[in-house]
Amino acid sequence: MTTTIIAIIVIAFSAIMIIAKSKKKKAEPTPDPFEIMQIGTRGIQLLENLHIVETTKNPDTLTGRMKYILEFYPSFTALGLFPKQYSHEAEKAAVSYKERYPGREISPKSMSLLLTPNMNEMGTHIANCIVVSYGEFVKSEVLHIETLRRDSAKQKRIDDIIETGYNMKYLFKTHGLPDTGQTEAIEEIRKQF
Repeated sequence: MTTTIIAIIVIAFSAIMIIAKSKKKKAEPTPDPFEIMQIGTRGIQLLENLHIVETTKNPDTLTGRMKYILEFYPSFTALGLFPKQYSHEAEKAAVSYKERYPGREISPKSMSLLLTPNMNEMGTHIANCIVVSYGEFVKSEVLHIETLRRDSAKQKRIDDIIETGYNMKYLFKTHGLPDTGQTEAIEEIRKQF
């Protein structure tokens, strides 16, 4: 009788071990090959839009491109979970971008965001770009104000600087961007007017 009990225990233990091993060996999900192939095209679009966000002083252009990036970038982070397939296509996108725009350098941050997608880092980068863009916008407006003769035209430009500052700060709230002092920097620039 003890032999029978020992045999049952051994069989039960073996069954449990087999089930445990089969759960561990489940195949990892594979990415959709079509989605991976799209990284090439969408990677170029990402680099194009990041370049514009990093360099524009036009608030409307900044806002439009920023929204576009924030809408489609989560698909990059999802596909980035398959690093072997993803990195190959992302590197191809960077090469294609350089061929398409031979005189334009890819910023190290843009390259990093393409090769190792991370939504938090993207949010921080865009937040920093908003401050830089607003600063460049203000410089441009100040230069333009100096050329104006009428006080009403000058005041209209100053009002535009102030309103744009409020709008830039509002982007943080609307898009859930991290604020590590960026809105304060915008406010410091805006308060000068």
